[in-house]
Amino acid sequence: DAHELLARLPEARKLALFWIDLDRFKEVNDSLGHPVGDRMLAAVAARLAAAAPAGAALSRFGGDEFIVVAEVADREECERLARTLAHSISRPVHIEGHRIDSAASMGVALLHDHGPDIDAIMQGADLAVYHAKVRGKNQVCFFDNTMTRELVRRKEIEAELRAAIRRDELSI
Repeated sequence: DAHELLARLPEARKLALFWIDLDRFKEVNDSLGHPVGDRMLAAVAARLAAAAPAGAALSRFGGDEFIVVAEVADREECERLARTLAHSISRPVHIEGHRIDSAASMGVALLHDHGPDIDAIMQGADLAVYHAKVRGKNQVCFFDNTMTRELVRRKEIEAELRAAIRRDELSI
């Protein structure tokens, strides 16, 4: 559990949260069926468990998303671990005679660097994975504060457009 890791975190260490969202997983379910999709999720979970450092917390979060929380010394170690986790997923998965090319988008946030508590770094990593997907998928993106400003601005624009549609102020 991430909260247990936080409680045991040595003062000189940081807590990193990796939000992993499988790219094109829906295509696997749609084309090969849910039983194959379930076996793929199990294979990805096993790979992540093997690649994560001892003591890390791993959980499935949503249909095709995983969260890994681990202790790291610094940003450099966090970047290495992100590459290791991404590499573990990127190898093809072989299920029932099918070769499934697997890839994932990953958002990363560090406790205290990107937020004061677990909830804040979860939100930061979630925003970062969204940015990784927007940038073309299959990449690792670290949270930074501009992501929050961009999201706020996007929501403002969306609200302004909805209001303009209601007032019939748009024309093509």
